[in-house]
Amino acid sequence: PLSPSPLRTKTAEPRFKKICPMLAGGDVGLVAWDNPALVKLRRNWTDGGGTKEEFLALWKSIDPVTYGEKVRGRRILMLNASHDAVIPNACTDSLWRAFGTGGSGSSWRANWSARSTSFATSCVFERNSGLSG
Repeated sequence: PLSPSPLRTKTAEPRFKKICPMLAGGDVGLVAWDNPALVKLRRNWTDGGGTKEEFLALWKSIDPVTYGEKVRGRRILMLNASHDAVIPNACTDSLWRAFGTGGSGSSWRANWSARSTSFATSCVFERNSGLSG
């Protein structure tokens, strides 16, 4: 069985009023499907008659996007890398959007970029404009 995501755990626990997911993203099925390291997994899945749609549906129960709505009204700080090799920006954005609009909490996201050749690091903070508070 698939284990629950940390975000799912936080949504189930109402005492968590402040959440800081690090290197988090949604659409985890896509992360797994598109990951070059999982070519053998995809091949085994499709060779066994499974489809991409079935694969993605399997992951929905542990996908943080599925539970993003439940953290609305809580204070959230997302920390993500701009050039993450595992979690694509589209998946980070998907989770960010799942936090949604409405509620009384504030949601902030920090994306950082580090270039190994120059060791220059930049960090951009962005507030989810749909949230008030």
